[in-house]
Amino acid sequence: MADSERLLKSAKSFCEAFGRGEELPILLSYFCNDSHIIEHGLPLPQLPYLGKKFEGLQEDDDNDESRTLADYFKLVGKYLNIVNEPVWGGWTIDCDCGGENDNPLGAIASCKGDATFLNRRTGKKWDETVLYRLELDVGGRIKVLEIWADSLSAFLATQK
Repeated sequence: MADSERLLKSAKSFCEAFGRGEELPILLSYFCNDSHIIEHGLPLPQLPYLGKKFEGLQEDDDNDESRTLADYFKLVGKYLNIVNEPVWGGWTIDCDCGGENDNPLGAIASCKGDATFLNRRTGKKWDETVLYRLELDVGGRIKVLEIWADSLSAFLATQK
Protein backbone atom coordinates (compact mmCIF):
# COMPACT_ATOMS: atom_id res chain seq x y z
CA MET A 1 0.00 0.00 0.00
CA ALA A 2 1.36 3.43 -0.93
CA ASP A 3 2.12 5.89 1.88
CA SER A 4 -0.74 8.17 0.85
CA GLU A 5 -3.26 5.31 0.99
CA ARG A 6 -1.94 4.06 4.34
CA LEU A 7 -1.96 7.53 5.91
CA LEU A 8 -5.39 8.36 4.52
CA LYS A 9 -6.70 5.06 5.92
CA SER A 10 -5.34 6.04 9.35
CA ALA A 11 -7.05 9.46 9.21
CA LYS A 12 -10.35 7.91 8.10
CA SER A 13 -10.15 5.30 10.84
CA PHE A 14 -9.82 7.99 13.53
CA CYS A 15 -12.70 10.08 12.16
CA GLU A 16 -14.96 7.04 12.00
CA ALA A 17 -14.00 6.00 15.55
CA PHE A 18 -14.69 9.49 16.89
CA GLY A 19 -18.02 9.66 15.04
CA ARG A 20 -19.06 6.27 16.46
CA GLY A 21 -18.27 7.48 19.97
CA GLU A 22 -15.49 4.99 20.68
CA GLU A 23 -14.06 4.85 24.20
CA LEU A 24 -11.36 7.31 25.25
CA PRO A 25 -8.40 4.86 25.19
CA ILE A 26 -9.23 3.93 21.60
CA LEU A 27 -9.43 7.58 20.51
CA LEU A 28 -6.16 8.44 22.26
CA SER A 29 -4.40 5.52 20.57
CA TYR A 30 -4.57 7.43 17.28
CA PHE A 31 -2.40 10.28 18.65
CA CYS A 32 1.34 10.87 19.22
CA ASN A 33 2.52 11.68 22.75
CA ASP A 34 3.15 15.34 21.85
CA SER A 35 -0.09 15.91 19.90
CA HIS A 36 -2.51 18.75 20.25
CA ILE A 37 -6.14 19.48 19.35
CA ILE A 38 -7.82 22.80 18.79
CA GLU A 39 -11.46 23.27 17.91
CA HIS A 40 -11.62 26.77 16.50
CA GLY A 41 -14.17 29.18 17.91
CA LEU A 42 -14.67 31.78 20.60
CA PRO A 43 -13.97 30.27 24.03
CA LEU A 44 -17.18 30.48 26.03
CA PRO A 45 -18.14 29.07 29.44
CA GLN A 46 -21.02 27.18 27.78
CA LEU A 47 -18.62 25.57 25.26
CA PRO A 48 -15.36 25.08 27.18
CA TYR A 49 -13.76 22.92 24.47
CA LEU A 50 -13.72 25.78 21.93
CA GLY A 51 -10.78 28.05 21.18
CA LYS A 52 -8.33 26.30 23.50
CA LYS A 53 -5.29 24.18 22.74
CA PHE A 54 -5.42 20.72 24.32
CA GLU A 55 -1.97 19.09 24.49
CA GLY A 56 -0.53 15.70 25.37
CA LEU A 57 -2.03 12.33 26.16
CA GLN A 58 -1.76 12.46 29.94
CA GLU A 59 -5.22 12.14 31.48
CA ASP A 60 -6.18 14.68 34.11
CA ASP A 61 -9.12 14.99 36.49
CA ASP A 62 -12.57 16.17 35.38
CA ASN A 63 -11.59 19.83 35.79
CA ASP A 64 -13.03 21.95 32.94
CA GLU A 65 -9.80 24.01 32.98
CA SER A 66 -7.49 21.06 32.27
CA ARG A 67 -6.01 20.95 28.78
CA THR A 68 -4.98 17.43 27.69
CA LEU A 69 -6.31 15.50 24.70
CA ALA A 70 -8.22 13.28 27.13
CA ASP A 71 -9.77 16.41 28.64
CA TYR A 72 -10.88 17.61 25.20
CA PHE A 73 -12.71 14.36 24.47
CA LYS A 74 -14.24 14.31 27.97
CA LEU A 75 -15.50 17.88 27.59
CA VAL A 76 -16.98 17.25 24.16
CA GLY A 77 -18.70 14.14 25.54
CA LYS A 78 -19.97 16.06 28.56
CA TYR A 79 -21.60 18.79 26.46
CA LEU A 80 -22.41 17.16 23.11
CA ASN A 81 -23.70 13.96 21.64
CA ILE A 82 -23.43 12.98 17.99
CA VAL A 83 -26.96 11.79 17.19
CA ASN A 84 -26.11 10.00 13.95
CA GLU A 85 -22.76 8.71 12.78
CA PRO A 86 -21.20 11.44 10.59
CA VAL A 87 -21.07 11.04 6.85
CA TRP A 88 -17.44 11.75 5.95
CA GLY A 89 -16.36 13.06 2.56
CA GLY A 90 -14.22 15.55 0.68
CA TRP A 91 -11.03 13.75 1.68
CA THR A 92 -7.68 15.19 0.63
CA ILE A 93 -4.19 14.01 1.52
CA ASP A 94 -0.88 15.81 1.03
CA CYS A 95 2.19 13.63 1.53
CA ASP A 96 4.58 16.36 0.32
CA CYS A 97 4.08 18.65 3.31
CA GLY A 98 7.55 18.18 4.81
CA GLY A 99 7.83 19.11 8.45
CA GLU A 100 10.93 19.82 10.50
CA ASN A 101 14.10 17.75 10.03
CA ASP A 102 13.87 16.21 13.49
CA ASN A 103 10.06 15.97 13.39
CA PRO A 104 8.93 15.06 9.87
CA LEU A 105 5.29 14.95 8.87
CA GLY A 106 3.91 12.00 6.99
CA ALA A 107 0.92 13.85 5.59
CA ILE A 108 -1.79 16.42 6.11
CA ALA A 109 -5.30 15.05 5.63
CA SER A 110 -8.54 16.99 5.57
CA CYS A 111 -12.19 16.07 5.34
CA LYS A 112 -15.69 17.18 6.18
CA GLY A 113 -18.34 15.38 8.16
CA ASP A 114 -22.09 15.95 8.19
CA ALA A 115 -23.97 15.00 11.36
CA THR A 116 -26.69 15.94 13.79
CA PHE A 117 -25.51 17.06 17.21
CA LEU A 118 -27.33 17.24 20.55
CA ASN A 119 -26.60 19.54 23.46
CA ARG A 120 -26.73 17.21 26.47
CA ARG A 121 -27.90 19.93 28.87
CA THR A 122 -30.77 21.44 26.86
CA GLY A 123 -31.69 18.55 24.55
CA LYS A 124 -31.54 20.86 21.51
CA LYS A 125 -30.35 19.35 18.21
CA TRP A 126 -28.82 20.87 15.10
CA ASP A 127 -27.36 19.69 11.80
CA GLU A 128 -23.91 20.82 10.80
CA THR A 129 -20.87 20.17 8.69
CA VAL A 130 -17.54 19.98 10.50
CA LEU A 131 -14.13 20.31 8.88
CA TYR A 132 -11.10 18.39 10.12
CA ARG A 133 -7.44 18.99 9.36
CA LEU A 134 -5.13 16.25 10.62
CA GLU A 135 -1.33 16.40 10.61
CA LEU A 136 -0.04 12.83 10.65
CA ASP A 137 3.41 11.52 11.50
CA VAL A 138 5.10 9.03 9.18
CA GLY A 139 3.53 6.17 11.16
CA GLY A 140 0.01 7.54 10.68
CA ARG A 141 -0.51 8.89 14.18
CA ILE A 142 -2.12 12.30 14.63
CA LYS A 143 0.22 15.13 15.63
CA VAL A 144 -2.29 17.96 15.22
CA LEU A 145 -6.07 17.88 14.91
CA GLU A 146 -7.82 21.12 13.98
CA ILE A 147 -11.60 21.28 13.88
CA TRP A 148 -13.87 23.94 12.43
CA ALA A 149 -17.55 23.61 13.27
CA ASP A 150 -20.66 25.76 13.55
CA SER A 151 -19.95 27.26 16.96
CA LEU A 152 -22.91 29.68 16.69
CA SER A 153 -25.36 26.78 16.38
CA ALA A 154 -23.59 25.02 19.25
CA PHE A 155 -23.92 28.19 21.35
CA LEU A 156 -27.60 28.69 20.47
CA ALA A 157 -28.25 25.09 21.50
CA THR A 158 -26.98 25.97 25.01
CA GLN A 159 -29.78 28.52 25.44
CA LYS A 160 -32.98 27.36 27.15
